[in-house]
Amino acid sequence: MKEDVHSFDLAETVERMRAAGTDLQSCEVKSAVGKLPKDLAESVSAFSNGSGGIIVLGLSEEEGFKPAPGLTPSARKMPWPKHATRSLPPRSDRS
Repeated sequence: MKEDVHSFDLAETVERMRAAGTDLQSCEVKSAVGKLPKDLAESVSAFSNGSGGIIVLGLSEEEGFKPAPGLTPSARKMPWPKHATRSLPPRSDRS
């Protein structure tokens, strides 16, 4: 079943990932405690080259899709878009 990323329900999606024991085709979690994960660009690229998807920062697959160890309220307030912009520069080879 193809998932519709436009009708995303975080709680429902997390429950589905817990039941499956893995990320879903259209949703991936990253622990992202204190910094953006090194493999974030790879995930963004994969979703942008496919049907799209959602990346949830702050959940740990290894911990059963629960908040990542070390995640704090202040970490949740980190300005992720600014960090992502700096970490994921636009490609310069587009025509």
